[in-house]
Amino acid sequence: MSNAMRENSPFFLYIPMTHVHVPLSFAREKTGNHFFDTVIEMDEYVGKVTNFIKENKLEQNTIVIFTSDNGPWEVKCDLAGTSSPYLGEWQKTTGGGGSTGKMTTWEGGHRVPFIVSWP
Repeated sequence: MSNAMRENSPFFLYIPMTHVHVPLSFAREKTGNHFFDTVIEMDEYVGKVTNFIKENKLEQNTIVIFTSDNGPWEVKCDLAGTSSPYLGEWQKTTGGGGSTGKMTTWEGGHRVPFIVSWP
């Protein structure tokens, strides 16, 4: 971003974070909960990018898109997040089957967050 700004050139920055899958590593422990610590770290990274944009007065010429993967990967392991409080009790007991996590047709299985900052 700094090079593009110095050259007065447009730039495209893509940062694929795997934090919402299974937290494999993170810089430092803050809460003792691996999943939560990686989400905090992801938030810090996004904050650094958006702060750079603001500090360099690029907001009027920059579109920021933040999106993520769909719900938790419940079948993987206890480090893959939780669908709580959406535990899928209705799905399990009323014939819907499964949970509310990844690889289902329920809420956490296919919807994703999508946030846009547009000038």
